[in-house]
Amino acid sequence: MDDTYQGIERRCGGSKCILHDGMMENFKRGDDRMNSIDSKLDKIIDMQSNHRNDITHLRDIVENGLKSKVIETVETTKALDIKIDNISNRLIPIENFSWFREWVTNVRNNLFKKSLSLAMIGGGFYIIIHFGNKFIDMVLKQ
Repeated sequence: MDDTYQGIERRCGGSKCILHDGMMENFKRGDDRMNSIDSKLDKIIDMQSNHRNDITHLRDIVENGLKSKVIETVETTKALDIKIDNISNRLIPIENFSWFREWVTNVRNNLFKKSLSLAMIGGGFYIIIHFGNKFIDMVLKQ
């Protein structure tokens, strides 16, 4: 079975088995196969070790990098929630004066129409005041 075998049978009587040489060659081939299986297993173990190291490296990246990004995102959303609450608290008094905003918006939207009607009313008053006496005199004379 080992490399020291020289093909000499050490049995009592000195007779040698016919199949012994073939069997020893098969054992040697089996040892070669075992050595190749062992080397393949060593390669598999090395690959698994490398994969384990890669997975550990990726986990460290995720825990250090992405975890901090998630924490930053959570802190940012909390800050934004506080700002939104402040803005909504500011909007409550503004909504209480919505009647004034609506009135001003209505005036702005109808400004040309209203200024034109005011000019016509003012012109009517001017005509009545300026020509009113003459018109009354004309009506009364007849």
